[in-house]
Amino acid sequence: MEEQSIAKALKYLMGREGVSVSALAVSTGIPAQTLYSMLSKRTNQANLETLEKLAEHFGVGIEIFCGVDSYTDTIHLDKDEKKVIDMLRSINEKGKRRLYEYAVELTQNPIYKETERRQ
Repeated sequence: MEEQSIAKALKYLMGREGVSVSALAVSTGIPAQTLYSMLSKRTNQANLETLEKLAEHFGVGIEIFCGVDSYTDTIHLDKDEKKVIDMLRSINEKGKRRLYEYAVELTQNPIYKETERRQ
């Protein structure tokens, strides 16, 4: 594990969200002293429950605490996107190719283009 990766990730997430230690402590139930210890690099260890609470609070995967530089954000899907993936997983390779071809056709037609990109 990268040295002080927990502190680095926590600083990154707090800065990204503009959240203070006291606000984070209140919203997660993690004692402020624990958070200060993590931030001051006095420890690069945390129990799994603490990391899970922090990851959930910030809406990221727990793996961010293993190295923020190599972290790739989790893709968040809406319910329709999840349905499409479930349907994709239920069809055979021939069906997947056909679905892919249809998706390509739709994306190339301007009347089906998304006007604003969803985050």
